[in-house]
Amino acid sequence: MNKLYKFKLSKSIEVEKREERGEETVIKKENVIRPVSIILKKPSRREREEMETIEAIAFSRAVQQGIMTRAMMQKAYKDTGGLYSKQEEKEIEKLYEDYEDLQKQIIDPDSPTSEEDPDVLDKLMSLYLSIKNIENKELTVFENCAENKARDVKVQWAVINLLYVDESENGEGVPEPYFKEDSYEEKLEKLDELFESEDSFFVEMWNKVSLIFAYWIINNMEASEEEIDNFFNEYKEEQLDEDSQPEEDENSEEDEEAEKASEKKPLARKVAKKKSK
Repeated sequence: MNKLYKFKLSKSIEVEKREERGEETVIKKENVIRPVSIILKKPSRREREEMETIEAIAFSRAVQQGIMTRAMMQKAYKDTGGLYSKQEEKEIEKLYEDYEDLQKQIIDPDSPTSEEDPDVLDKLMSLYLSIKNIENKELTVFENCAENKARDVKVQWAVINLLYVDESENGEGVPEPYFKEDSYEEKLEKLDELFESEDSFFVEMWNKVSLIFAYWIINNMEASEEEIDNFFNEYKEEQLDEDSQPEEDENSEEDEEAEKASEKKPLARKVAKKKSK
């Protein structure tokens, strides 16, 4: 099996332990925390073709259901003045220019600007977060376009069909498919069961594997293991940066309204399942 990527996750596993009590052998079962190897298989040519077919079918169905394509959304926003005003576009352009200029100054050996200077780092981080907020806004606007819906189905197919695990004690066992069901529909049923069980190990694994496959697919299914590693490390750093940001005032009017709304109706748990009909 050609490997696309591999990482480890800790999992609680039930094991049998034998105890000799005189002439009697007692077998006890207990849970131990063990690192489990998660292997993402690199798809074969046939599997790549199947992924493309699945995506094309999902895109066609999305359009038939009235979901707009990215181009249609862009045209709709353009007809109503666009996502940003002209002043905002100028400010955004300047943000990118300032960020690029500062990066060039940092790597220029003749420049006095140093990445070890706390003020420089603060400015660079401030520019980066501002740009990230802009990109996140754009992603949010277009996240429900037909192309993204189809890509989500493609990622889901990849996880269900290309995810393998090795739960052996030394981590050198034979990887087995995580979804062992025969048909795609049966695997989708199993996926529903796993989400409904709220298994913390599965949820963590699903989130990480989906993120990796999404990155790989966005990069035309050509990203190397090293590139995936770099992406994953950058993603974790971004999560840490976001977690370190100060929280908003808990007594703000928005929070009070949200709290009142939550008292009126329970929050629904969002489950990432997309069955083909």
